[in-house]
Amino acid sequence: MKIGDYLEIPETKKVILLKLTHADLLKIWKRCGLTANYGASYLASSCPEKKDVMNSVSMIINELLENAAKYSDEEMGCIELTITLSGDSAILQVDNIIDEQRYMIFKKFADKIANCDDVNSMYMEKLQSFGEDDSMKSGIGLLTVLSFFNPKMGFMFQPLKEANKYRVSVQAAMPIEGAASCR
Repeated sequence: MKIGDYLEIPETKKVILLKLTHADLLKIWKRCGLTANYGASYLASSCPEKKDVMNSVSMIINELLENAAKYSDEEMGCIELTITLSGDSAILQVDNIIDEQRYMIFKKFADKIANCDDVNSMYMEKLQSFGEDDSMKSGIGLLTVLSFFNPKMGFMFQPLKEANKYRVSVQAAMPIEGAASCR
């Protein structure tokens, strides 16, 4: 099931694909940031004239990785980071496995984001209610990404053969003017 602006990425278009374990990212939290910086630097080597947007790319990757690390199923904790150049956008995607309870919560949140006309208001509402209700914590990072960087967000949920497990793919397409000419 796809929600929002999810794009199918051909294997031949992928610039980088990294597989990480959620346990490693959780144990040493700064690995999310290091991996995000690596991904942004790798992308910058393809687009040296676009280095100014790489901090934004790094921050988005970091947020996607942190969410995957926090919410991945502990038994099936492989996280994939894919970075793709497509037209004038960098497509940043993180895939992980979640249980059914998290699937229900996250799918509802993804629907809400995809159908929201005013993400900034939704972001402010989350900030104001932060700490009042533990269920309100979920999503603040994605709303921060949407509010500050305005990427096109897409989500895909796929049920797995394992009982009550779902593969979730979260995509952020970041516009990078002139990226089509990158090598």
